[in-house]
Amino acid sequence: MKQIPHSLSSPAKADDPVFQRRLRLNREAA
Repeated sequence: MKQIPHSLSSPAKADDPVFQRRLRLNREAA
């Protein structure tokens, strides 16, 4: 399982489609 930097946890990135896709890929890879 990968560590997620706090910078990615910012609410501003929650609406970022690229961030959403990366988060989904991280979940599938975990």
